[in-house]
Amino acid sequence: MTPEERGWKPLDLRKPLRKERSRQITPQQIDEIRKALADGATPQELAVRYGVTARTIRRYR
Repeated sequence: MTPEERGWKPLDLRKPLRKERSRQITPQQIDEIRKALADGATPQELAVRYGVTARTIRRYR
């Protein structure tokens, strides 16, 4: 079976291989995140609020 038959697309080398960061957290937002976590907010709630992943929020504990 050829790659085309499998539905594979050739790699477009003109595009970057990695996604660029969609949003960066500012130092002010980091302070807000730490305070919200201390007040009982979950990383998932904060991730939705700031438009990042819960893993990103956990980095700033």
